Amino acid sequence: MEILISPKTVGARHFIMGRATIEEGEHISPHIHDYGDEALYIVSGQGVINIEGEASLSIQAGDAVLIPQGHMHSLSNTGNERMFVVFASGPLASRPEVGHRNLPPA
Repeated sequence: MEILISPKTVGARHFIMGRATIEEGEHISPHIHDYGDEALYIVSGQGVINIEGEASLSIQAGDAVLIPQGHMHSLSNTGNERMFVVFASGPLASRPEVGHRNLPPA
């Protein structure tokens, strides 16, 4: 995972943007953004996203997903190739350490 646009990298004041590469069989652990929504765009690959309060969604290249503020979510690569995802989240939290909260697996 790499943050591309943030207060630290370019002085952004309202959101962050980044990219993630998820190898075959890997996942992004459950987490919450308490201060804002997160948008994902799947550039390549396929997988499953689990969003609290919704069924698991199958996703593939070309799909975009909005995760509402405060909803736990996780992402898994279920395909047979590397998955490449672009994400953005906003508005920003008051401090970076409270903007993204990792959760233990269910």
